[in-house]
Amino acid sequence: MLTFLYNRLCGKPAYRIETATLIGIGGRDNQEDALAYAVPNAQAGCWVIADGVGGRGAGEIASQLAVDSILTGFRNTPACTENNLRRLLESAHQAVFTARRPNTAGANMATTAAVLITAKNRAIWGHVGDSRLYHFRDGRLMHRTADQSLLNMLVACGALPEADINHHPQRNLILHALGQDDTPAFCLHGPVSMQAGDGFLLCTDGVWELVNDIELLECWQNSHSANHWLAGLQQLLEPRAAEQNSTGKPADNYSAIAVKLTA
Repeated sequence: MLTFLYNRLCGKPAYRIETATLIGIGGRDNQEDALAYAVPNAQAGCWVIADGVGGRGAGEIASQLAVDSILTGFRNTPACTENNLRRLLESAHQAVFTARRPNTAGANMATTAAVLITAKNRAIWGHVGDSRLYHFRDGRLMHRTADQSLLNMLVACGALPEADINHHPQRNLILHALGQDDTPAFCLHGPVSMQAGDGFLLCTDGVWELVNDIELLECWQNSHSANHWLAGLQQLLEPRAAEQNSTGKPADNYSAIAVKLTA
């Protein structure tokens, strides 16, 4: 795990932002998740996580291309706006799509993504597929992105209880991904005001399949730093992934970025 602190304002900061990262292979033979973050100046930051779509081949290439594209674009234009976030996701989609090569393992490669951007006291985020962002404040979950998946569509129309998603055999069927044949739909949220005590968690489906929302909230509530937050999450993930591996159904790769605002 890595930690990076920066002041929101020149002089005495209103809060500091801590970042920690966690990435595990689960029970898979290769790692198809990718994550990274950039803080080019004292008032701006970008965090991104991606999960190469299984079954399409070259998932590790697709996810890394998306992460690299988004961070490069953000470093060039570190704006916390809907237009900029949409532009970053569009560029990442094109980066993955144009890297596809016929008659190779990556001919149909694609990836999910979740992105958080901050500037001064504002945050905006977006996602494609079923990688998620959680926003915690005042001891409760304020927002969770809605998966672009078949199951979430069934939940929305009342055909499936939300509690059934995590263990449903079709939970990995997503409706949109970066690199797909047509332009995917981008789900954007914000900007919203940030305050000391806020927490943001970006994670791939390998996390939320093993740890439910209540447990994710408790990990944040019981933590005193971003590193401590993800250490608690890792204590839940590792034995559950091992248990799933023992059943003959390998656990997915799991990755998370914790962003914690402390006074």
